[in-house]
Amino acid sequence: MTIPGQPHASPAEEAEKKEVRRQLDFAYACLAFVGFTMLAYVAEPFFVDAKSPGAEAGYSFVVGIGLVLPSMLALVLAICLTVMRRRHQPIVIFCMLNVLLLSLALIWENNSMRWVYGTVSMLVPAWWFTVGRWRNTDTPLLQP
Repeated sequence: MTIPGQPHASPAEEAEKKEVRRQLDFAYACLAFVGFTMLAYVAEPFFVDAKSPGAEAGYSFVVGIGLVLPSMLALVLAICLTVMRRRHQPIVIFCMLNVLLLSLALIWENNSMRWVYGTVSMLVPAWWFTVGRWRNTDTPLLQP
């Protein structure tokens, strides 16, 4: 029950807003994880010495099993959460951009598109968690 004249929302509305915020946070985090996986895949020459053949196999195993498989699940989960929260336009635009850039990065054989995809997929969620999350309000800040 709310008192008339006070701008506070009911506990059910507050719980719904927290659930929406949690789902948006999780969707952005999943898309950032996919971008991190791509950056880890592309950065292999910087971390693995070409003279030691065992190190390359170990790095490929860690990235392949430890990151690629969970990132596929994270991408599917992020797309599902985006569909659930399709009224939040920034996540919809970012998810479509993410799928487009991922498709281009996987189709083209050069690493430049993979670097671009990984960087964009890490910077946009970083913006969300530092700036965008706090700007996202469902009600106007100034009420008449």
